[in-house]
Amino acid sequence: MFGQGRPWEDTVRRARALAEEAGSLVKSGRKLRPDWLGPAAAWLAADAPAWEDMSGAIPEERSYRLLASSLQLEAWLICWPPGGRLALHDHGGASGALQVVRGDLYEGFVSDGGTRVRSRALSAGEGVAFDGDYLHDVANRGADLTTTVHLYGPASTSMSFYRLHPSSRRPMPISVPPG
Repeated sequence: MFGQGRPWEDTVRRARALAEEAGSLVKSGRKLRPDWLGPAAAWLAADAPAWEDMSGAIPEERSYRLLASSLQLEAWLICWPPGGRLALHDHGGASGALQVVRGDLYEGFVSDGGTRVRSRALSAGEGVAFDGDYLHDVANRGADLTTTVHLYGPASTSMSFYRLHPSSRRPMPISVPPG
């Protein structure tokens, strides 16, 4: 079934298969948790094309393509050009996972209701999975394009942005996304 078409088509087929599996899991009463989303994102990323191989273009700003969408799961391919960033945000209560296909990505994150922002660098083949209370800031601080895959379950219908309070450094919601 997989591996017989072009990389983009194979990635879309994989994403649709994950959406079907997610639907079956939710129907049986299970929630999509990080322990399912993380391996699912790694499987999707395993044969995903780098953005420039898929599109033939090198974008100047963060670009993304929806791979599959259902009520239970969304799957995205995202390109992060040098300097590309999405400031501190949540995913509307959805759990999720991201996996680096090519390049390097920086992530600042707050999890488990914490108040301290921690950070990590993720390289090709590395990823992170998280629960619905997770906040993160994602950026490409390198000189090359970075391609990632992202899964959200249930489908992420909203996103809120945050800033850090100047003195307490606690995340505080803001009404307008940072530019």
